[in-house]
Amino acid sequence: MMNKALTDLNKVAKVFGSFVNNDNDELIAYNMPDEFTSDMLKEAGRISLQGFQGIESTGYTVKRIDLEYNKYRLINSRIDGGIISVLCSKNISLPLLNLTFNVISKKIQVALNNGDIAPVNVSTPKPKPAVEVAKPVSKPVSKPVVQQQAKPEPAKSTPAPKQEPKKSSKFVKKIFFDTMEEEFTKKIGPMAKFIIDDYIDEMGENRDAFPPSRVNDLITKISTEIDKRTERGKFKQKMKAAFEKSSK
Repeated sequence: MMNKALTDLNKVAKVFGSFVNNDNDELIAYNMPDEFTSDMLKEAGRISLQGFQGIESTGYTVKRIDLEYNKYRLINSRIDGGIISVLCSKNISLPLLNLTFNVISKKIQVALNNGDIAPVNVSTPKPKPAVEVAKPVSKPVSKPVVQQQAKPEPAKSTPAPKQEPKKSSKFVKKIFFDTMEEEFTKKIGPMAKFIIDDYIDEMGENRDAFPPSRVNDLITKISTEIDKRTERGKFKQKMKAAFEKSSK
């Protein structure tokens, strides 16, 4: 029932995905793009829950925490015993979203109250299927008759061809993007990978063949998602240093 509710919620224009966490820091349902693993969504829910509980500890009641990025929004809505999170476009029509959300949240609340929902296991790498290799069938081989032959003249040795030194890759190395994703996650949370990939797509590039000449442009674009100017500057400096190091 809960998965069906999230599917209906995702049909709202400019909604990209949604997920539900309970108050025990457990992910219990999600319908998100493939880039988001269950452990990422569990961590996002934990951070949102801390935000709600922090405000609630002061005596105030809050029903929604809206995290706004450059082009995306992560809307976290409080229900009894959990949080419903919606990833959507920054310019989504909130009245239209609320019409559907009010119906869907009631269904999810009922499912939570029934307590018959098992938490989703965090992501684990899929095991590679075992490949069975057919064993060669040994056949009896008759013993060859050895005949004495004249010894062949030794072949003239020819010098081995010189191996040309390997040329360095003309594309940005994977270790740079790994560092960028790690540092950006520290700044904005689990949406970091999704935002980085979106900017790369916007530039008409991809991680596997990203030209070094466009790295500074990518760093500048991504740093706009960081609110504090000082943190933005530190991030840009660290990324430029990481790129220089990966290029050696």
